[in-house]
Amino acid sequence: MLGATEVTAEARWLEDLEFEYIAAGEHFMRGQPPGVTHASLPLLAVAAGATEKIRLLTSILLTPFYHPLMLAKLTTTLDLASSGRLTLG
Repeated sequence: MLGATEVTAEARWLEDLEFEYIAAGEHFMRGQPPGVTHASLPLLAVAAGATEKIRLLTSILLTPFYHPLMLAKLTTTLDLASSGRLTLG
């Protein structure tokens, strides 16, 4: 599982390579160690703070686990904080 330092470094590296977007998905049963994965929105928030141009994409967002109003608030906040770079996938 990557920490903020690694996520920041990888996000900057991808932007330097001129990738179009960074994608993050959510899973509850996969990861290293088994069963451990990042939540996609906080992970993308860390990437947004480290970059300026690269788009941010939720490749899998487990919407049934969020209250609709909270999901709207979280995604709107991330989109505004990233200057409109968030795409919900």
